Amino acid sequence: MMQDRSIGDATPRKFMINLHLEAEREPEVRSCEIIGSRFRNRTSFGRGVTIEDVFVAPIAEGLRACLRDREDPIQILSLPDFVIEAPGITLSGAQIVATQNGGQVCNILFRFRFFLGGVNNAFQRDVGFGHSLADDSERISALVLSDLSLPILNICDAARVGLFQDSRPIATFGSKLADRAHELAFQIEMIKRFAQKPDPTHNSRSVTRTNARKIEKAHADGILTPVRIGDR
Repeated sequence: MMQDRSIGDATPRKFMINLHLEAEREPEVRSCEIIGSRFRNRTSFGRGVTIEDVFVAPIAEGLRACLRDREDPIQILSLPDFVIEAPGITLSGAQIVATQNGGQVCNILFRFRFFLGGVNNAFQRDVGFGHSLADDSERISALVLSDLSLPILNICDAARVGLFQDSRPIATFGSKLADRAHELAFQIEMIKRFAQKPDPTHNSRSVTRTNARKIEKAHADGILTPVRIGDR
């Protein structure tokens, strides 16, 4: 039993890319599929997504080189020695299957028999495969700090123009702040949890932790005491 599992785990992972070609249009990526010994994962893309939109430059250039070298629009081509290398990933052993789909439309399937490294390294960063928890922490930190600073600036402006001298405008102003109190409290708690999770591979994590400590200190000093709905 142990021997069978080890053999299964050693099965090479396969990487498949489905392209859509249409006359006078850029080749579009319709889907990518990763096949392992115990899983099959497919990601689809919408219309108009080009090769460069999805893949990092070395992968995109390798795919376009294959498209340029095709002699027959409908063919099966095996390239066992074909290799595409990009930082963190290597694809090799390509098989290309092209099928005509009426008129000037053609579908092309790239099958790479082997790939080494992390599949996320094949994709552009904004595709989302390489999105890390640290990135989310920093993004949420910026949003939360913005949400905290705007009400404080509003309070400063209100004091500057003498709004606190009239009870009716300040009551309306306080109600607007109170309406967002629970949302702000929730966001603060979320960023604290994100920032407190250790991530030794991300050097800028310390910046996020520093921001979280500033928020905590402001609460401890009473500067950012939340206004509860019903405390009006």
